[in-house]
Amino acid sequence: MKKSKDTSAIFSRNEPESAVRDRRALRDAFSQRTIFTRWFKSNRSTQRRFARIASLEILNLYVSQRIANPELVGIPLYEKVVAKYLNISDAECRDVVGRARDSYAVWPHERTLRLNDVARYIIVNEFIEAYGSDEGIESDLRLTIGKLLPDNL
Repeated sequence: MKKSKDTSAIFSRNEPESAVRDRRALRDAFSQRTIFTRWFKSNRSTQRRFARIASLEILNLYVSQRIANPELVGIPLYEKVVAKYLNISDAECRDVVGRARDSYAVWPHERTLRLNDVARYIIVNEFIEAYGSDEGIESDLRLTIGKLLPDNL
């Protein structure tokens, strides 16, 4: 079986380091506490943009992990994606995936965990961490994330 040269060439965001740097820069820019940024960050379009950027990064990691490890499916694959996206250890990513499962796949009814469940859990927590929980999230990020990460992943 011939190995692919570089899976990142498929996507417009070539290097994971630049994606992390861009995400941090965006988060830092919007976390400034001025009147303008408070209004701007509470804007639904900003929340959707944040979710789109993060969803595309997660999708990029998912595809690269599927190519690198075709035997991985389901929760072990999601754990690899989470570990790469958040740059955390295996034990921490198991905890994150477990909390995502508890939040979306167990309640209100039991079902199989999906990538968009894990992505939504990560993105909502990342957004709240960046902007604080006092403003909350006005947009339904499930729709934004669902457009980029279909239910069958």
